[in-house]
Amino acid sequence: MKKLVFILGLIFLTATYSNAQSSYEVYDTVGGNMVLVPNGGVLHRSLKNTDNDFSFPLWVKNVSAVPCTTWAKKVYINILQGTQNWFCWEGCYFPNTMVSSKPYIIGPSQLYGGFDSHYKAAGKTGESRIRYVFFNGQNTSDTTYFEVVFTTTPTGIDDKTTTSGLTISPNPASSMVKISYNLLTGINGTLVFRNILGQVIKTFLLTDPSGTVSCDLSEFSEGIYFVTLSSDKEHQILSKLIISH
Repeated sequence: MKKLVFILGLIFLTATYSNAQSSYEVYDTVGGNMVLVPNGGVLHRSLKNTDNDFSFPLWVKNVSAVPCTTWAKKVYINILQGTQNWFCWEGCYFPNTMVSSKPYIIGPSQLYGGFDSHYKAAGKTGESRIRYVFFNGQNTSDTTYFEVVFTTTPTGIDDKTTTSGLTISPNPASSMVKISYNLLTGINGTLVFRNILGQVIKTFLLTDPSGTVSCDLSEFSEGIYFVTLSSDKEHQILSKLIISH
């Protein structure tokens, strides 16, 4: 009888654990829109075989009713030798740092945009796969994660003379900023400003494959913002903008 009670208890605990819901949701941005990344989901990022730093942001939401002291870490599934990677979460870390040195307290229902992942192909061609995990410091089993497959393809002849890009000047900025962009592929380009909470502050629709956009910052509060450039056929490019009036 005791053995039966013990087994039933184990079954109950297992079921309870398996049905436990994470306090977090992770969102990607596609074409200027927020898209939920399923817990355990896989994102694919393609880049050319260049020495440029490829980066993209993700947004973490606390879907619980209490504040969560949230840490970030990375786990290597497969790393292409010779490449580099690092991430930012309440600070940016050296490539050999696997866990953030400090957490961020995400409030209930708050969407926080302080994470971004960086990858440097360094002339290498192939795939790297990295798992990123967000976990609650008060309950380390309260986690969510996703994996990113970075695929580096050879640089074509045409790609050697021009690359997609995003340049912000000045940065930090106080009253006005100029953003130069270049889209290699696709149409319906967008330039989106978001604050640290992931809220869209301003959006520009781009009608030319390259050019410069001027933005008046008088209505922006001081702080850190994320500027993303994307089109319907090209991965997004991220830059941080610091505004100090």
